[in-house]
Amino acid sequence: MLNASLFMLIRNNELYRGRMRLIIEESQIIKCGIYPDGTILISTGLFDYIEARIAENLTASPRRIKNLNIEREKMLSAFLAHAAASFALDNKLVYFSDPRRSGEKNSELLKSYNLTADSFTLILLKLAGYDSNLFYNHLEDLKRIQADPNYAKKFESFFTDNFSPQQRISNLLKHKDEAEAVADEIFYVLDAVRSDDENAIEDAKQRVSALRTAYPNNMYFKRLAAITAHKKWESGISNKGLLTAYPAAAQDSKTAKQNYEILNFDPKSLLIDQKNEETESIPGNINDYDEAVRAYKSYLNSIQESGMESSYAMLLFYSPNINDRAQALSLAEKAYLSESGTESLIANTNYASLLYLSQKDYTKAKLLLESMIKNTTASTDSLFLITGSIIDKRIIIFNYARMLFGLGESEKALKVREQLRNLIFSMEKYNPIILKKIKLEDTTDDLIEYWGKPSGIKYNYFSEKWYYDFLNAEVSISTATNNNIEKISIFADSNLSLPNDLRVGETKKSFESFFGKPIYTAGDCENYFYKSNKIQVLYLNGFIRQISITKLEL
Repeated sequence: MLNASLFMLIRNNELYRGRMRLIIEESQIIKCGIYPDGTILISTGLFDYIEARIAENLTASPRRIKNLNIEREKMLSAFLAHAAASFALDNKLVYFSDPRRSGEKNSELLKSYNLTADSFTLILLKLAGYDSNLFYNHLEDLKRIQADPNYAKKFESFFTDNFSPQQRISNLLKHKDEAEAVADEIFYVLDAVRSDDENAIEDAKQRVSALRTAYPNNMYFKRLAAITAHKKWESGISNKGLLTAYPAAAQDSKTAKQNYEILNFDPKSLLIDQKNEETESIPGNINDYDEAVRAYKSYLNSIQESGMESSYAMLLFYSPNINDRAQALSLAEKAYLSESGTESLIANTNYASLLYLSQKDYTKAKLLLESMIKNTTASTDSLFLITGSIIDKRIIIFNYARMLFGLGESEKALKVREQLRNLIFSMEKYNPIILKKIKLEDTTDDLIEYWGKPSGIKYNYFSEKWYYDFLNAEVSISTATNNNIEKISIFADSNLSLPNDLRVGETKKSFESFFGKPIYTAGDCENYFYKSNKIQVLYLNGFIRQISITKLEL
């Protein structure tokens, strides 16, 4: 439950993808915090408290609790979300650097910083797919604990470092609409980052800019600003060469498909320029480039993260400044070494790209990519929070094929190109998966007829997302083309089922006994092909957490 909750709040929300050391302290004093360097500290007393609360709830209403592990995770997520919110806001560092801290009202200042984290807690819970009422329930519990001598001492820091639970609840209710609006803005940004849609990226970049103005110290927004600015600049380059691996889950990435046609060019046109001439000017829009550089610097001055250092190195390589290009290779190597022992392949991929592009070491560049393509799993350290399989594996294969063509190894490159083609395009006749009479390519009229009106709609200039509370499902509709359904996502506790009555909450073993092994990984998900449907599954602790269905290209 600990790893699952932390993953959804921090990794799935793209709050931070760097190393996060997990420390479980033997203490009955309740502790739950995330330090500025990413270290997570939790006391055993917190787990004991949660077990005691669940036992009380079981006694009071045994039928209400269906799954004990889910109940544990929900209770824990309220504590962790507040710690993650404080981490995102960089509260500890900002507080300690505040000149007002030395004044008489030092404790009041700390409480005010923690109060700002309350609203952001609701935001992170909502984005992670939890009910934001969990935090209100948590504060109500604190009111009860404050009057309970058995627990009050154990929770002392929750009262001395914060305003009273009732004051916090009142403040949350006062700013509820603002928190909802910020959550919606972040939702659009995350959706754009995951899809790589160029139009959506421009929209996301503007949204992040507004969020950074409102929250200048927010480390989370600094991170999203760097990624969106880099993607915006890259979208304006006509000849991309090798693809950049970004440290954000590429769940709906269209990058590999959009660039696949390059591999069909005349092999001679793909040969690398052995002259190694210096870049005379920055390709693309120089203002977008400079903005991305500034955004990376701002984030990396706040915290170290190998994936972000790696993508920043890819950006720096396109600078005409010889020192920037030298720094790019050095930074990429540092990130590559730091990434070892995690599931992430971001820094590995970008380091291989820069070894090739700089003509520093073709052999090592190829070996790195070959190793990543062959190895489907990476060893991880149990003392650290899982990073997630962020990259779309097809980007690695594309870069490898592009590299082989560049080095004149055309015969080998053609085989790799064929391997990539099988991961992008369908080899079967399309047969839709029907979910309560709804399938991909149905219209909004069909959706209303069979599922009714949605609980809510999120939209931008290019698409709409209809959410159905009673099904815990989301339907993505392309408004830029034909208003048809292009994606269906199913979340926890949904009663929607796939063939063989498989649904969210089932084990990975059960799912694969019917659908077979995954074809590739992308954006923390395993990807399966079934009758020209692409089924993306997010697993946590061996259980299905989320399912998304899209149609494969023919």
